[in-house]
Amino acid sequence: MPSGILRFELEDHTIPGDRTVPKNRTVLGFDTGLDNTAFAQAKMAQIISQNGFIVMPDGSIKPWKAEGVHELKSGRMVIWGPDFSGLGLDSLVLDPKRREQALEAVYFFLKARTALEASDEGSLEIFPGASGAIYCGKGREHGTFFFPPERLVRRSIEADGEAGVNRSQQWYHPDLEGEEAVVFTAAVMLYAVFSGVLPFEHKDSETLRRDIREGVFMPLALAAPGFDMESADLIGRALNPGKNMKRPSLKQLIGCLEKPAMPEAGTAGTRKFSAWFVQLEEHDKQKIQNEALQYRKKRDFRVKTKRFVIRNTAVIAACLAAVLAAGLFVHGYLRRLSERFNTIGLSPVEVAQSYYNAFNSLDHDIIDACIHGRNARNDINLVMNIFVITRARQAYEMTSMVYIPAQDWLDSGSPETDALVFGITQLRLQIIEETENEVLIRAEYNLWVPPGYLGEIDDISERPAGALSVDTLDVLKLGFINGAWRIIEIDRAVYRS
Repeated sequence: MPSGILRFELEDHTIPGDRTVPKNRTVLGFDTGLDNTAFAQAKMAQIISQNGFIVMPDGSIKPWKAEGVHELKSGRMVIWGPDFSGLGLDSLVLDPKRREQALEAVYFFLKARTALEASDEGSLEIFPGASGAIYCGKGREHGTFFFPPERLVRRSIEADGEAGVNRSQQWYHPDLEGEEAVVFTAAVMLYAVFSGVLPFEHKDSETLRRDIREGVFMPLALAAPGFDMESADLIGRALNPGKNMKRPSLKQLIGCLEKPAMPEAGTAGTRKFSAWFVQLEEHDKQKIQNEALQYRKKRDFRVKTKRFVIRNTAVIAACLAAVLAAGLFVHGYLRRLSERFNTIGLSPVEVAQSYYNAFNSLDHDIIDACIHGRNARNDINLVMNIFVITRARQAYEMTSMVYIPAQDWLDSGSPETDALVFGITQLRLQIIEETENEVLIRAEYNLWVPPGYLGEIDDISERPAGALSVDTLDVLKLGFINGAWRIIEIDRAVYRS
């Protein structure tokens, strides 16, 4: 069962209409991560009316509705509804002991999503990717899929914190919708089944989204030695079609899974796992492994170089201004503007994560993109000052070690250093109130700054190396502006450790 979704026995409990639920009824619950008070403040009960969908192997669809709210012994509030028994799709496709069942699950996932795309229900209210989806692989309901209500799944994922949000993002493309989004997710799952790993590595949210958008992954032919080349190309095009190419259709992926196997076919018309591979001699496997290693080195160098140039276009343009014509400078500046980060498609929690993560990378552009108005201008000025100082020191001292993110410094044992230590650690985010167009998020974290940046509170938690840690509490108000969530107000308090 996916994290945040649980089956439990519900004792005597009366629901509206004077109907008593029998004792020991097994139900399916969605952990909101909120206690009773926070649940009431966030007005979570408003999302109970959203439908989920149970899709049968024959394509028929039944709605699923939540029925009530239950408080666990831990004090956390759970929204519950009718029971559904099965396996979480995301964990199933990563289980090396269940590869045959995982292939079958991907097949039925494609059939189920095809049915939903063709129905009046639509797919816009289904959480993207594999997270939250539950597959029944045995019994009379064999081949049935349950797609819980989108907002319940999202709330359960966010209750798991930043790690849960990042895990869910590995399965879907942030910019795709409809059939293309389903094809991409299915390709991610097939890649994971055949190679044993996800194509896009679990990193911070912003880097992960960039990797997905730019198609930064190891080709399946190198990640899974001996894998069928034609199928590897199909899955690769589904993940990143490249120039002048289109992603394959749902029908093409289903046909790939149904393609007659040699020597035998698996259940539900799917090919057995072994039928996708050819036997390789040991020296051939070693050759492919060496090619994969060289590909990774070249790819990482190319990606890092490209992103460094994009991230520092303004600085590079300034250095070249003395020798380049004014027209080239304007062209570079406009190009940079077209590639700037934006918050379209991000949830409120993801916007807050991007905002605070940008402190650690000194990316004032991301901070600026996450806010609306001039409320957080002091944060931008602080990050820009650190950024300018580090670049100036690099130029004068001829060294690359002039800045250390705070978390890296702590992980290395907080050594004495002449470099600037700056950034945010121990970030904790919690939604405390939510309406259709406004969300309040509580953010607690430690802010590390060089001495002299915080005035009269510079003596807080001073370390031998000269870095200062300040316990900080922000209450962020986010508004839905021009189709994207933006931070419109920050109420900040700092206090002594």
